[in-house]
Parts: sequence; structure tokens; C-alpha cells
Amino acid sequence: ETAVRGLRREARARADLDHPGILALFDRGRSADGPYLVGPYLTGGTFAERFRGAAPGSTIVAFAEAVAAGLDALHARGWVHADLSPRNVLFDAEGRPRIADLGSCVRRGARWRTRSRPGPRWLVTRLTGAPEIWAGEPIDGRADLYAFAVLLYFLCTGTWPFSGRRTEELIELHASAPVPAPSSRRPEVGAEVDRVL
Repeated sequence: ETAVRGLRREARARADLDHPGILALFDRGRSADGPYLVGPYLTGGTFAERFRGAAPGSTIVAFAEAVAAGLDALHARGWVHADLSPRNVLFDAEGRPRIADLGSCVRRGARWRTRSRPGPRWLVTRLTGAPEIWAGEPIDGRADLYAFAVLLYFLCTGTWPFSGRRTEELIELHASAPVPAPSSRRPEVGAEVDRVL
């Protein structure tokens, strides 16, 4: 039932958008096996598959511009992705990123945790989930910008700002620990990136 609700939410969000930075929706329907969505087959892999460490500056800039534009389009329509993560950014054969998996989307101002939906622990990626999502507070585009900054942090440094073995540990770090300066992880990054991230 949760998966079906996620597919319906994704279909609504993707049908509302036509942007090169967001995975397109070609068709949707229902078969004997349940609902389905049809989109392009991208052969460039996921963020997690493409990047095992720091990326060149030109790659970071191209990624940042494309994903920021996609998020801007999503937010302009009143949606919040709520799970921008290494597995939810896909790449085409030319290396252009697309924001995918809009099944986690919510309308701006919604809460992830409700009585009927107790929380995102299995839906939201613990490496990139914004503190307000985990706290069950109303969320807006800033939650996506937080996750976006975490992805950029990884591209700049080759490391995640926080790591931990348990979800609760990571949630606490995201909520209360100061983010280590990117230059402390990779000195060549420089003070300009420290100020931004």
C-alpha cells in the first residue's frame, strides 16, 4: 500500500513537471501486477555508482547547475523531493544528471511524520536527510537544499560530512553537529567552498 501511494505521488509530481533536470514521465497506468510508470532508460548510472570520491571542478559545476535547476522547477510547482540522495540522481549517457524517484515528494509545508505515516526512516536516505525531516517538522525547499549541499560536499571532498553505523547516530549528527569545513577534508578545495557549504 505504501509503495502504491508513493507511485501515485510520483506520477502526480512528474506529470506536473517538464524539465530536463527531472526524470521525464512518458506514461502511467495499471496492469494486473499493479500501477506502473514509464520513463526514459538512462544508462549513465546513479550518483552512487558514478562517484566513488571527489570529482573534477568542471563536473561539480555541471552537476550543481543541472540539479539546482531541477530543484528550482520542482519547488516552483510547490513540491519538495524530500529524499535527494545518491541513489535518486540518475545520469544519461552524456553524464547529464536527472532527479529521480519523486515517490518521496510532498507538498511544501507537509510533514513526513504523521499518525498514519510514522516516519521516513526507511524512505529517506540517512546520509542526506535534512534534520527537519527526521524531526517531523513541516518541510519546504530548504530540506532539498540541505541534501543537495551534502551531495556537493561529497563531490568536493570525496567524503560525507557525517558518517555513522546507526541511523539514530547520523540523525543526531545532522541535527546538532557542526559540519566539518570541506577544506579540512580536502585542503585544495579552499575557503570559498567552505563558505558555501
